[in-house]
Amino acid sequence: MWKWGEKIMIMSKNTIKNLDFQYILNMIEPYSPYGIKKKKKIRTFLPGEEELLQEELNKVEFFLRHKKRDEMKNVLVHFKEIGESIEKAKKGYVLLTVELFEIKYFLIQVNKLIETIKADLEPEKIKFNLEDIQLKRLPELEKSLDPKEDKLNTFYIYDEYSKKLINLRNRKRKLKREMKEEKEVIKDHIKKEYDINLNLKDEVVVSKAEKDLIEKIETGDYLTFSSENYLNHIYALRKTEKILQLENKYDELKTLEDKEEKRIRKNLSKLVSESYDSFKWNIDTIGNIDLVLAKSEEAKQTESTKPVVVKDNYLKIKNGRHLKTEKFLNERGNEYTPITIDLAPGTTCITGANMGGKTVTLKMVGQVMAALSYGLYVPCEKLEAGLRNFIYISTGDEQSVERGLSTFGAEISSLTEVLEKDEGKGLILIDELAGGTNPKEGYAITKTIIEYLNEKDSISIITTHFDKAAEGENILKLQVSGLSHIDENQLKDELKLNPKKGQEIIAKYMDYTLKKVEGDEVPKDAIRIAQLMGLQESIINKAKEIIDESN
Repeated sequence: MWKWGEKIMIMSKNTIKNLDFQYILNMIEPYSPYGIKKKKKIRTFLPGEEELLQEELNKVEFFLRHKKRDEMKNVLVHFKEIGESIEKAKKGYVLLTVELFEIKYFLIQVNKLIETIKADLEPEKIKFNLEDIQLKRLPELEKSLDPKEDKLNTFYIYDEYSKKLINLRNRKRKLKREMKEEKEVIKDHIKKEYDINLNLKDEVVVSKAEKDLIEKIETGDYLTFSSENYLNHIYALRKTEKILQLENKYDELKTLEDKEEKRIRKNLSKLVSESYDSFKWNIDTIGNIDLVLAKSEEAKQTESTKPVVVKDNYLKIKNGRHLKTEKFLNERGNEYTPITIDLAPGTTCITGANMGGKTVTLKMVGQVMAALSYGLYVPCEKLEAGLRNFIYISTGDEQSVERGLSTFGAEISSLTEVLEKDEGKGLILIDELAGGTNPKEGYAITKTIIEYLNEKDSISIITTHFDKAAEGENILKLQVSGLSHIDENQLKDELKLNPKKGQEIIAKYMDYTLKKVEGDEVPKDAIRIAQLMGLQESIINKAKEIIDESN
């Protein structure tokens, strides 16, 4: 296993990259901030955790079939992050009005989510611990945050919280009316005296060209100079002694009101802190619900299926698909060929010409098994498999500039690290081992590693061009079917018509399914492809002679 910070993973970052597994992870898109956090800490399941994985898969199935999936998404997307506010309340801080609003809104959304889940909560559908998705209502706190019981998505410090608050606010309103009345009297005088109206800010703009009006205003009792620009003077209503007195009284009441509101917010914050554990439970549960719902959405989009989890050390994939490759082909009007493969502990060798899809098959197996380990539905018609302690893939392109290693050096360094782990039930996938070194040494290394891995509990697949490297007891040999079932004359005719599209045409006719190889049968698709692509006949014939002599 690999460690990223405090997180233990069954795959290295390089393996995730080479399997294109990030493509699948990117399709898991939670809706709430709590689900997004859960995804960042998404767990993997190891051998011995089959029952936990089965529960997770049952949850995915439950949400995949839930009649209110869309309503659930709509509720989840409205959750806001309140974790910091809950922590503040726990530490004894007084929450702001906006924080209390967010908490009230959170409780409203919790109730909606509870009702949405309950709408399709039939007992026979529950094949997991129901407590895992059960949210806690907080009726007493809800009532405290909604004293008018209007169930609206709003919050302020309501009059209902305090008789003292009602009294202060009534007195403030009375003073405000008196100030308005006093100002209206002055405005009437200004209208009669200067034939001008004040704006909503109790100001008036006068052009500097109106010198007589300016002189009259500045010698009068109702307006006072406020500011100016290069064109205008701005005058404001002059406050009378009565207005000043009313404003002072208003400010005093406002201070008392703020103090009373803070007292109320302090009491409400204390109630929030008393429900701290319930909030933490709900936040965690919402995250779990959201992540599982996102997993079910990914399963629906990719037409993936529920795997069969076993405790035994084998895997059976029926019509497995490598999702990124499938999408790439479909976008270009081509079909992806699903692959069926059964594997047991030890080594399986896959041979076949380039263009035969061996690398994609490796990646498909790794991607399917990685999906299983992450508690996801899997991209195949059926999977029956045991869990893996680790998953590793080498694709032969792992140069390490930092460590000064060639492709071969980086490949062996990476493989050595995996072999040293020896952590039981792994999945080891190696594409063209030692392809970057000379054939004799490459053959020797490949054959030795095949035999070494064949004695281990891990399931290993190695693709290779070294045919005899796979000889040995209990080593499963598979070959890409390739061009073995085509009408060669038809293919030649099509190639003659479109000589520049040779690769595309051959790929179209290529059969990527796997067949078991018995004895020393040698694949000859490379020769056939070279011939079909127009390589000189003399070269082809000589190559065939060399193969015959070597046999």
